[in-house]
Amino acid sequence: GHSGRNVQEPPKVLFWIFLILLIGAIVRVIFPLIEPAHYAVWIGVSQVLWIISFTSFLVGYLPIFILPRIDGKYG
Repeated sequence: GHSGRNVQEPPKVLFWIFLILLIGAIVRVIFPLIEPAHYAVWIGVSQVLWIISFTSFLVGYLPIFILPRIDGKYG
């Protein structure tokens, strides 16, 4: 794309980022239905998983956003 990288081959970490995000969503929606007595715990676990996911995205993609294009072209 715009960074000169192949958009068909995203960074390998992207799979794990989406997996953690999905697990956080499952914990947020499904677990309170199974065990509503621990609702606050499930919300907290979900928050931590989402924070890990988005922080990993930032760490993985920040170099792509701030470094020059890898193909050497302008833009």
